[in-house]
Amino acid sequence: MIKPQKLAADHLVVCAQGQPASAVAKNQTLDARISRPQRSEIEKVGLLLIGVIILARAFLRAPRLYRGQAGTLLLGALLPWASNIVSLLGGNPFPGLDLTPIVFTVTGLVFAWGLMSFRLLDIVPVARDLLVERMSDGVLVLDAQNRIVDINPAARNLLGLEAAPIGQPVQAVLARWPEVVARFLDVAEAQAELTFDEGHPYLDVRIAPLRDQKGHLTGRLIVWRDITELRAANRLLSARLEEIARLHTQLREQAIRDPLTGLFNRRYLDETFDRELARAERDGFPVSVVMLDIDHFKQLNDTFGHAAGDRVLRALADLLQAQTRHGDIACRLGGEEFVVVMPGATAEVAGQRADGWRQAFADEALVFNEQRVQATVSVGVATAPEHGRQGAALLDAVDRALYAAKAAGRNRVHVLAAARPPDP
Repeated sequence: MIKPQKLAADHLVVCAQGQPASAVAKNQTLDARISRPQRSEIEKVGLLLIGVIILARAFLRAPRLYRGQAGTLLLGALLPWASNIVSLLGGNPFPGLDLTPIVFTVTGLVFAWGLMSFRLLDIVPVARDLLVERMSDGVLVLDAQNRIVDINPAARNLLGLEAAPIGQPVQAVLARWPEVVARFLDVAEAQAELTFDEGHPYLDVRIAPLRDQKGHLTGRLIVWRDITELRAANRLLSARLEEIARLHTQLREQAIRDPLTGLFNRRYLDETFDRELARAERDGFPVSVVMLDIDHFKQLNDTFGHAAGDRVLRALADLLQAQTRHGDIACRLGGEEFVVVMPGATAEVAGQRADGWRQAFADEALVFNEQRVQATVSVGVATAPEHGRQGAALLDAVDRALYAAKAAGRNRVHVLAAARPPDP
């Protein structure tokens, strides 16, 4: 009976019970001669076994449509491993013949078959579990025939799928949303914001082509992100911006409007008057200024009260707003004084318009606390460039015209005469 015993750390010696010492020595010499190659073979077999185990795990975890790829790799790895096992155990049916080249030739044929039948190297998953499976964005991979190659849990949750529909046509999986399929089925690259239907989140969908090294389309990558909260935030932000713009406009109006009459105030006149005069001088047209002052306004306040005075001020402002042109600027300077800037109007035209306002205001009878309140205005008219080219000079000229109207008896219009040219 042959009994193996451990004689040293690096080799085994087979001793035969009952054999002569010379036979034992001969066996020990033979074992010492073949122990190192055997150990190398054992190491190679162990490494091949580890590779086979890794490929077997990949085969079991691969999607059904691409399981043939992993199976081809597994079969190709099993052949050299089996060959080494046979050689190590001394079961070579052709003693003296090295089976390694033959086995690797067969393995190459298996890999070639896999390349042609299963497109072995088309898809190489890289850190898929860490990247795709845990993404909050939905990922859907289609092949060139619009079959689903891969889908991550986020996409399955959105589509309401319990299992991954690997290998199924995308038209069948998205049958509930035919308009979405029709819109993107044949699109190689796109970006859009959409929702599948009522109750679904709003998505930012991006489609990118997948191409091989020759540029041929091999599939498409579809990624979508839930932007429902982002859109709600954008809507809220837009509403806030509109509110801010409205408040800004309101504040601006309050800054340039007279709160009692609604006309522009002195601040607005100061901002725009010189600009209008510069534009008129550049374009070669006149600008007339009309100044109105309510006659005996203090006496009216003392007689009927300040509320009645405010009512008279608003009546004159309403008349000016109703009867001035679109480009005219009607302002309340303060107290009972009003100014109307009339771009393009000559002194004659402005005088006629001003006299119409004067007459209309005099004819307007106001009733306050069952009392009839009637007021008149005195009006002065000056024109640029005859009476000034700057705002301050023109206001000074129209002020002189106004006081000339008052001095002449009030309730009248005084048009300032053109400046007399100097004697030659």
